[in-house]
Amino acid sequence: MILYFADKYMNVLRVAGDRLKDGLRIADDMKISELTYGSDVFECTVCYRLDEYALIDRLSEPGGYLLRAGDSSYECYTILESENKTEDGTCWISGESAGLDNVNEILEPYEAPYAMTLSQYMQKMDSGSGYSIGVDETGGKKLKLVFDSAQPAAERYLDLAASFGMELSYSFEVGNMQVTGMHINFHRRRGRMISRPLRTGKEIRPLKVRKSMLNFATAILARGGAPSSQTGYKTPSGKYIWVKWSNSADGSEMANTPSSRAYIGIAYYKASEEKSSEPGDYIWTQIKSNGSYSGAGVLRKAGNYTWIRYSQYIDGSGMSANPIGKRYIGIALGKTTATCSGNPKDYIWYPVTEDSADPITLEGMKYDDGDIYIKGRYIYSRSARRVWNRCLASGSGGTGDVIVDFESDTKDQNELLQQSIRELRARGRMEKSYSTELIDTSIRLRVGDTVPLIDDRLGIRLSARISKIEESQCDGTVFVTFGEYEEIEYEDNIYADYSSHTDELEAQEST
Repeated sequence: MILYFADKYMNVLRVAGDRLKDGLRIADDMKISELTYGSDVFECTVCYRLDEYALIDRLSEPGGYLLRAGDSSYECYTILESENKTEDGTCWISGESAGLDNVNEILEPYEAPYAMTLSQYMQKMDSGSGYSIGVDETGGKKLKLVFDSAQPAAERYLDLAASFGMELSYSFEVGNMQVTGMHINFHRRRGRMISRPLRTGKEIRPLKVRKSMLNFATAILARGGAPSSQTGYKTPSGKYIWVKWSNSADGSEMANTPSSRAYIGIAYYKASEEKSSEPGDYIWTQIKSNGSYSGAGVLRKAGNYTWIRYSQYIDGSGMSANPIGKRYIGIALGKTTATCSGNPKDYIWYPVTEDSADPITLEGMKYDDGDIYIKGRYIYSRSARRVWNRCLASGSGGTGDVIVDFESDTKDQNELLQQSIRELRARGRMEKSYSTELIDTSIRLRVGDTVPLIDDRLGIRLSARISKIEESQCDGTVFVTFGEYEEIEYEDNIYADYSSHTDELEAQEST
């Protein structure tokens, strides 16, 4: 193994290796790659002579760089920590591929003004770190996201990837010992599908099986962000409806909530989500007279009507023309009659919010897929309850749920529901993972790869995905952890060894 030390300006200063007779020698190393974090960590210990102290002190300066030859490209790590033990002439160095600027750079809270692509979010977050998008497999998908707290850039990128259903990685382009490109990649799914198996006693050592219930839950209390009163309501056409209320026919002193105000102002099919503060941009209609609310639709200048109703619930149940105490507004556009429908399904329901609005919850929603269901503000899993609950042993009639909190930045109740379902499905089972050490370290595996995992002694036959790799070139060891897995049937008489495994992986790499 050869390492190239570079300064903060990417100038190569020195070379170190594990087999060099002269110069700096690498005594041990460890590269840790985890699917969850996207960024790789590299650590090593460098041995030096007493007269080389000033040199190693300079090379191990945090903020400098390490270049390391990988399987098919160079790896680049920003040195974040070092510890120099002058007594025995060793220096421990730790670096991360995400870089100092992404690990330490704090990005402020951000709310997108409209649905944006991943590329647009990355442009908004760019702090001049030099990283750019390498792989973008979102297909131009657009989302309106909210990041309601400050956080390190590397964490923000992970949240962004998760919101778009992507997995994150970092990569580098190196030419003439200079880093010419630093990329953040967003993959639908990292890794390759490998057909040749890893067999206990041949390619891998006996398996370690880890089980955990530390993150287990049967129910979730979900909370999202607080909706903004300054934003309009998105229509099926993608345009926005602005709605305000006032006690004056001209809209003066207009407000974002109805309370007991007598006039409603509507602005139709706007490109911007942000509401105008000019009363003249709205069509004003009286909805309250002598203490009573009109049940008629609002007449638009185009000659058709807009039906308006209010409800305490997002499905519109119990709706009425009276907005007092209601949390949702129902809007039906382009109607030919002034008589409002009494069917909540004829309306699109949106939250009526104040600037001090509480975070959204699942309250008022209805969902039941046979396993996961909503009751009040909580979402429950019947299958998780069968895995474990405190009433199983006693045989009592209670549910015995294990309830945890789940918080999200989203201000969309439907998105909060989908996120909660994913979270509960992940938590509603015992966590189980397999790990092992490679016997044949020439096998090149990556985080995200899915490979058949076979232990004939124990009758274990799985299709398992690699969630973590810990590799030391000095020790010649590779430890692999498998997270996602499913049981499979496998033919005993095929792929008995890895004799052509390299050819298979090289063919996949070329694509």
